[in-house]
Amino acid sequence: MARQGVVPLIIADPHADSFTQPFWTAALDGKLTVQECLSCGTKLLPAAPRCPICQADGFKTTELPGTGTIYSYIIVRHPLRPDLSRNWRLDQRMLF
Repeated sequence: MARQGVVPLIIADPHADSFTQPFWTAALDGKLTVQECLSCGTKLLPAAPRCPICQADGFKTTELPGTGTIYSYIIVRHPLRPDLSRNWRLDQRMLF
């Protein structure tokens, strides 16, 4: 029988690493970026140390145009960090 109503653990120290920092830096400027594999062109979000398609480790950061279709989304109702539990308002449409 599946467990229902399990509350996720609180993230004590979330941080960016060398792979995800370019995404967060661009986000501060209001841009949505992905890693693009230099070998096969696969776009990765979230960033990873190697391409899951060709296993290459060379990437460039590519800005996305801000257009597309949302096929699915989730709403996290439990704050993973209580100090970040305030409501946020987005001034522009964000696509992930």
